[in-house]
Parts: sequence; structure tokens; C-alpha cells
Amino acid sequence: MKKISALAVAGVFAASLAGTAFAEMTDLKISGEIRVRHVEQNNYDLNSNAGDASNTTTQRTRVNVDAKVNETTKAYISLQDTRSWGSEVDGVDAGTTNTDETANENDHAVDISQAYIQLDKLAGQPLSLKLGRQILAYNARRFDALKLMCNTDTVNVDFFTANLKEAGSANPGDAQLNGLYLTAKTISLHKALDVYLIQKANSVAGENIMTYGLRLDGGTAGIDWTAEAAFQSGDAAATKKKKANMYVLKAGYTLPQIASLRIGAEYDFASGQDTSTDDTAFDNLYPTNHPLYGVTDITGTNTLSNLKAMSFNVGAKPAEGLKVVAEYWSYSKDQGDKTAIGNEMNVQAWYALNTNVDLHGFIARFTPSSDFSTTTDPADNVTLQLAVKF
Repeated sequence: MKKISALAVAGVFAASLAGTAFAEMTDLKISGEIRVRHVEQNNYDLNSNAGDASNTTTQRTRVNVDAKVNETTKAYISLQDTRSWGSEVDGVDAGTTNTDETANENDHAVDISQAYIQLDKLAGQPLSLKLGRQILAYNARRFDALKLMCNTDTVNVDFFTANLKEAGSANPGDAQLNGLYLTAKTISLHKALDVYLIQKANSVAGENIMTYGLRLDGGTAGIDWTAEAAFQSGDAAATKKKKANMYVLKAGYTLPQIASLRIGAEYDFASGQDTSTDDTAFDNLYPTNHPLYGVTDITGTNTLSNLKAMSFNVGAKPAEGLKVVAEYWSYSKDQGDKTAIGNEMNVQAWYALNTNVDLHGFIARFTPSSDFSTTTDPADNVTLQLAVKF
């Protein structure tokens, strides 16, 4: 007998919970998302003499339960299943005996995307405690963490500690990510000023890296800007010091009367490994990443480390629910004998079919430099995504 999908079980459980818990809880919300993405890739080996065209369709499904237990207590659970279409051998039942059902029934596992408890108004103060698996927005990843938050009209202060690896018989040492993140919200001409201190520690590797950062978002009279700088020090290993840095500068000008036309530019820098005995390559854990660093995702262009990246971009909202952006990117390395990587051109579009359904598509071409690859044929990426939230 085939195993029932854990996500389906979770859905039934959530529906049952919704039917029985309203009498005991102030508020209970069930929500979810189904996201299907199709990707066509060609020439990712940067050599058109060898065929390597591929296409894949992936699907991400989430079911969320958001429970307001009382005025100061909240519980949130998000279950997630991510798969590539056709990756299960027994994805289609043709009526024949499935001789490998046991081997394939665990091909895909539903896991916990988030699961946390949040306690608000601690001691009658504007303090909140979030405990459990959660998104830390500073780098948009999920961690098993504890976060203490103080939110006022003028400033937000977050302290968090996340467990990356627990000591045990298989893992003899702990790994932690700890931080203090402050956001000042009332600054003339600026939307927010962020100041942060983040520690990455691993007792076995002898790693204890401190990152000090400053980020400023602002805008006036149609002009917007973001500036961020971060510096790293401490121990990269038991016998090696960390000395790295990064900075990001972004700016744009919007003409609201012309389809919200925005003309912008961006420059990103992150140090690489130089010839010294110190570790000078920036450890990329932190905010203000370009979300793609090459839509085509070619090695060397998709991480904020040992990188210089410059972009010119134009965006507009020509119709209700429609946004389009065209970008030109030039990539090079900070360190190395040959530093040029290449350039990319891409066009992206987002369209809201309605308040719950969004389309996102893009076409991108990456052209490598001869410094980056001995073969320099361009690589192409065409992607279309449909997301439905409920």
C-alpha cells in the first residue's frame, strides 16, 4: 500500500485542528502556497560544441497554521514539500507491480519550514520572544533559534542566537550564529538605519568571526538609495585571522508620471583571498545581496565573496499588476591572476493575475570572459513561475 503523503496528513490535521480549536483560541488561520517553476537552461558548460540543454519543473508546497493562543502568545507552523516533477520512480501508477516501492516511498520528505512560539509584551514591556525554527531576515535563511525583540516607535532591537550544529557523538563541536541587530526608524531623509553585530562560531574549526555592519536606506524627491558596509575580524581558524570587508551602493530615480519608470545603478564589492596568510575572503552570510548575482547562476557570479559587480537597470509598471525590469551586469573578481568574469543581460516580469496568483518570468544571457573560461560561448536561462497563495 502506498504511503500517504505527509503533507496531506498535515492538511487533514490542520483542518481538524481548525474545527476543534476555535472554541479555545482567539484566532486560528490556515494558509498555504503552491509554487510551480519551469526552468530551461542551455550551454551552462559555456561550450556550444557540446549539447547540454536541460529543462526542469520544480514544485514547492507549503501549509501554514498560525494560532493566536491569547493576547500575548502566538504559535506558527509551516510544513513544506519541495520536489522536481518526475523525480519519483513511482510517480505514475501504470497498474504494474512496483518492485521498488519501499525504496522510493521516502524519495521526498515533508519537512518543517518554520515552527515557533512567540511571546509578546513580556513583563508588560514592548518585548517579544520568538523560540523555535524561524526565518532570520538578516540573511533570509531558516534557523533553530531564539530571538528577543524590543520594538518601539523609534527603534527596533533584535538579539538572536541560532544553533547551526549540536555537539554529539557524530559532531564533536558546536556551531553557533549569534547577533545583535538595531534598526533606527526616524531619521531625516532616510527610511531606516541598521547597525548590526553578528558572530559565527565553530568550536572544532577554531572559528570565531565577528561581522560589524551598517546599512542605510533612504530617499527623497524621487531618488532612492541604499548604502551598506560590513567588516569581519576574529579567527577564521585556529591559526588564521579573519580580515575581510564588503560594501554595496545602490541608487535610482523614479518618474511616477511615466509608468513609475525607475532608472538605477548598483555597485557591489566583497573582498577575496589575497596573498597574505590571513583569511581575507568575505564570508557571505549577510543582507543586501543582489538576489541572483547572475540570473543564469554561473559559478563565480552568485555569491557576495571575491566579487566586484556593477549593474545598470531600468524598471517600470506599465499596467496595473505588471512590473518589468531590464538589467545589465558586469562581473569581475577582487583577487586572482585573471579577474574578469563576464557580463549578463536579463529581462524580468512580474504579473499579478489577482490578489492570490502571481506570475514571474525572466530571460537571461551570461557571456563569460576569456579570463573566466577557456570556452566563451554564452549561457541562457528562461524561467517561468506561477505561485498561488491561499
